[in-house]
Amino acid sequence: MNNITFREATINDAKFISSIHVLSWKKTYKKTLPASMLDNLCMKNKEEFWVNKIKNKSNIYVVTKDGIVQGFCSLSFVQPKRMCILNSIYVSPKIERNGFGSVMMKNIIIYSKAAKINKIELGVLESNTNAILFYRYFGFQKNDTSKYININKIKIKESAMFLLI
Repeated sequence: MNNITFREATINDAKFISSIHVLSWKKTYKKTLPASMLDNLCMKNKEEFWVNKIKNKSNIYVVTKDGIVQGFCSLSFVQPKRMCILNSIYVSPKIERNGFGSVMMKNIIIYSKAAKINKIELGVLESNTNAILFYRYFGFQKNDTSKYININKIKIKESAMFLLI
């Protein structure tokens, strides 16, 4: 993969991040969430959300090819516990399964090790089997805990996964 970079997101990336976020939800959760909810996802609202996150230095990173954003991830670091929480990781649905998610995950692991992080945790919807397989490929294991989360008043089962590094 030539001209691939992994870098911290800038305000200029927010539009691309919001587009990837909305399009990914529409594709990934079309069998899990009501069409009316997915149809009402607003890129403008998501763009404002991501602009604020980026402005607040919220550990948002992008993977680019030839300068064009192909995916993004959001991390939180919990230093007393030496833990990284992977809040989100998305690749443009147009180019899934082309290695961009792997580039991000490898860099997340490298960054975490450099920051003396011992564990990466994440939550994943049980219905997102492709994501679960992706995380398992990198060595993530399911925690024994799962919970139901509310997304627009719809209860959906979420599993916790972790990677010891």
